[in-house]
Amino acid sequence: MSQENVEIIRGLLARWERGETTTTVEAFDPQVEFTRTGGGSDVLGYTTKSHGIEGLWAALGAWTDEWTDVGVQVEGFTEVGARVLVLARQRGVGRHSGVPMSNLDAWVFSFRGGRIVRWDAYWNPAEARRALGIEE
Repeated sequence: MSQENVEIIRGLLARWERGETTTTVEAFDPQVEFTRTGGGSDVLGYTTKSHGIEGLWAALGAWTDEWTDVGVQVEGFTEVGARVLVLARQRGVGRHSGVPMSNLDAWVFSFRGGRIVRWDAYWNPAEARRALGIEE
């Protein structure tokens, strides 16, 4: 398989970094599924599973609303069949607690027909690697 899916994710994340979130809808299948595993999801109360574009934006908004000074730095891409593993360092400060956070997240994007049909976000990269069958 070519690097096409990796390039789709690179472009998506570059546009998000420039604040162009509304221009990226075409990268996703209209019925995209999003899940977040770990990171205090039950405590913070944001959506851990969503369906469709609106559900995806709501889940991402609920997560980012918990933080100030949010930043993400991509540390690597790995293509695994029709999926792409992205390691991304997230930083922020708890909006209510003032506690700084820095965590290496793992995002698994699944593709069909050149569009993202599923995005699984893992707080623990080892869980993402296990889900992909990648040995550590």
